[in-house]
Amino acid sequence: MSRVRNPLLRSLLDLRGNGRACVYTEPMWGLSMMLVLPYAGVFMLALGIKDQEIGLLATLSMLSQVVFGLLGGVITDKLGRRFTTAAFDIIGWVIPCVFWAVAQNFWAFLIASLVNGALQVTQNAWDCLLVEDVERSELTKVYSLVKAAGEFSALFAPIAAILVAQFGMVPAVRILYVNAAIVMTAKVFILYFWSSETEVGRARLEQTRGVSIWRLLREYRGVVGLIIHSKGTIFSLAIMAVVSAVVLINGTFWQIVISQRLNVPDPLLPFFPMIRSILSVVFFFTLIPRLTAGLSLRRPTLIGFGS
Repeated sequence: MSRVRNPLLRSLLDLRGNGRACVYTEPMWGLSMMLVLPYAGVFMLALGIKDQEIGLLATLSMLSQVVFGLLGGVITDKLGRRFTTAAFDIIGWVIPCVFWAVAQNFWAFLIASLVNGALQVTQNAWDCLLVEDVERSELTKVYSLVKAAGEFSALFAPIAAILVAQFGMVPAVRILYVNAAIVMTAKVFILYFWSSETEVGRARLEQTRGVSIWRLLREYRGVVGLIIHSKGTIFSLAIMAVVSAVVLINGTFWQIVISQRLNVPDPLLPFFPMIRSILSVVFFFTLIPRLTAGLSLRRPTLIGFGS
């Protein structure tokens, strides 16, 4: 592998164990959810869901994620990183996709949004599965590879555009949701059988054996105390809150704005995230390795927030 000069490509080829399993299966996210997400908002509008109701669904989904997020650490410790990732990928993504595929009214979307909040549990478990057995010096490269793998998936956007042009918005999006459920299910099984429980995960499984979830939740009191006395943590949480709000609003209404207000044809909607993803991939393999070559990540973080 020494002849591969790009550090990110070299890390990709050198990956082993859970890091390899997580990174190599990540493009399946694009063949499933990334094909349909550009149409999520306009799909709801086409079924008669109002703008205000779409905003309410997004808010309730975020509240559901907060609840599941608080439970995520406890569940991950009790069930293990590997099993939790598999089980809650099914709960948080496959089941909502089935609801979205057959949805006819607001209530179906509401159920799907609330169940989709379980994604926070699998996100927590998956992150642990990804990094706990990876050398600390490789963490930034591994996360860059995960992001790049996800962005590569946007190259399949023309598939969604062809389906919408051929069958129309509503039938095409229903097909895409069914496809998402199938591909995500395949991803769950491939990742489960290709990965193994992490060393930390095995230790936590043993430590939490026979301990109730409620007792484990009480341990959060100590964590809250640490957060309150850590200015850096509070500052980071504030930044994350602002970023999450921006992502929520953009993710919910971006497609609606360019479709309903700017009159962009429906088949063209996936090309906007595709162009953004192509630029991201280029940056991942050119600019980012240079920015993160040093020991300090402060400068590239500020550049990212600035842009």
